[in-house]
Amino acid sequence: MKKKVLHFVGGFVLMFSVFESTAQTMLDSVFVEKYHIATKADNNADPNLPIGAVTYRVYIDMKPGYKLQSVYGDVNHTLTFKSSTSFYNSPGGSNYANNINKPSGVDLYDSWITLGTDSKGNVAIPLKENSAGKIAGTIASITTTSQTIDDAITASFDTQPGNGTFAINGDAYANASAVSGSSASNSILIGQFTTDGTFSYALNFQLGNTTGTAEVFVSSNPISLTDGRFGEYSVSSLAGSIAPNIAPTISISTLTTAFVGDALKINATATDDNKVSKVEFFVDETSISSSTTSPYTASWIATTGTHSITAVATDNDGASTTSTAVSVVVIAPTVSVSSTASITKDGTSGTVAVTSNTAWTASTTDSWLTITPTSGTNSGVITLIASANTGNLRTATVTITVGTGTSAITKTITVTQDGATAVVDIKSNVLVISPNPAKTFFSINSLGTATILIYSLTGELVLNTTISGDEKVNINSLSSGLYLVKIITNNSEQTQKLIVE
Repeated sequence: MKKKVLHFVGGFVLMFSVFESTAQTMLDSVFVEKYHIATKADNNADPNLPIGAVTYRVYIDMKPGYKLQSVYGDVNHTLTFKSSTSFYNSPGGSNYANNINKPSGVDLYDSWITLGTDSKGNVAIPLKENSAGKIAGTIASITTTSQTIDDAITASFDTQPGNGTFAINGDAYANASAVSGSSASNSILIGQFTTDGTFSYALNFQLGNTTGTAEVFVSSNPISLTDGRFGEYSVSSLAGSIAPNIAPTISISTLTTAFVGDALKINATATDDNKVSKVEFFVDETSISSSTTSPYTASWIATTGTHSITAVATDNDGASTTSTAVSVVVIAPTVSVSSTASITKDGTSGTVAVTSNTAWTASTTDSWLTITPTSGTNSGVITLIASANTGNLRTATVTITVGTGTSAITKTITVTQDGATAVVDIKSNVLVISPNPAKTFFSINSLGTATILIYSLTGELVLNTTISGDEKVNINSLSSGLYLVKIITNNSEQTQKLIVE
């Protein structure tokens, strides 16, 4: 017995006969591939295409040697492609034999029904069988005498209602020849659909061969004759529903202030309903590194200025999410110091004031001098404690350091402690500075050669010279203030106070 039916074929509807069959032998499966996930660049090109919208391609995978004879809907079996939101079609699309295409001829990520061809009229190869994701060849076996049905399909998708349901359950006529699949596995494309919602489908189709044998597959309600000579097959892959991919979530944490040269650590927390494939880190929209395994971290050498730091998580389906930006202010470290006068020979203490915009450390290599505290933040005071000095005048160096690496800044202070034979003030009857106060020069009543070392009250050596007899010491380079003058002769070392006007 034969049954006459009317079938919709991706732009065509066929009239055909179903021949006797006792077991399903022609079909492997129906499969859906994710052909493309819309990116920000796609959305920039057409704001109507949502970022993350998925382009699905539906294939019928036949066993070798068989052909697709029809895809149809009738009163008992509805052919359905449905979106929980709506399907996307590029505006201004044009109709080209079973597909919709832009005039520019570029690949599209819109929605259409076909019989093996892509948006350029070429044979569509499943991505899993073509690693380059390219299309090749043309399909010459499809012919049409009318564009009526195809035009109707185009109009239906272009005016797609919000519920996203597109169903065919009636009859129409056109002509086409049966076609084989376009790949080694004999898979043939029957439709491409782009949506950001849940995509559902229910298919009915007939497969056959050149000898007249055919099999009919329906998504639901299969029927058979009472004598068992005719039947419809229903397998699970003929209907399906694919929920939209959920983009990953991501957040980052890092310091909001830093100093030039700091190795700033950036931490990212990324999760996905399936798998996070990669986390990429950006400073001012420039990629600095990426990570494919958790924990996701990056390190950035800070540069002066205010910077925006973000990270992008991408899942195994290609969907991505950008974290909320963290603003980081990077400045150069600064430090200044001041100190009291020199420490007496008996070991009294002195202090040094530190002013900085960051943490600092203080150290000395001289064992007779103790520093407390040895570190601090911003402004602070260091106390210097010296042990008693039974020998000659001695000096120690205190180093204040801020910053790290190439941005480190150091300040040094020379601390002077009177010796057992030193004269702390201007009471010496042996060596006398004159005039004192002085403006441009002074003399010392030395009968021989003397080395003159002049220190500021912060301990900085500001003048080092040697004189003979009553030779004058030029102090034009010194600013007004109080100084300590260390006088070294062949038989003594003395320290005098000098006022420069």
